[in-house]
Amino acid sequence: MSDAVQEPTLYYRMRYTPLRDVVRGRWTARLDTEGRMARTGLPAPARELIRRVVRRTRLWQVERADVAGELIAHFADGLQGGKPSRS
Repeated sequence: MSDAVQEPTLYYRMRYTPLRDVVRGRWTARLDTEGRMARTGLPAPARELIRRVVRRTRLWQVERADVAGELIAHFADGLQGGKPSRS
């Protein structure tokens, strides 16, 4: 089995790209927060906390994706900085 990163399929991009990005000719797939969390390698408690916070924001889907992206970046920076994850 290869460790090479696969290029996202067209279906994947279509599914996770907001319509406003498609209209602008961009296939960003930025709505895939689960995939971003998996690629970052966050521990399970951090992923669950991000899911709960994002779900409770009651924002539009694109705004929730932005909030999730900020939280993912915050947790990833903390883990890279040597801060331990708590359960």
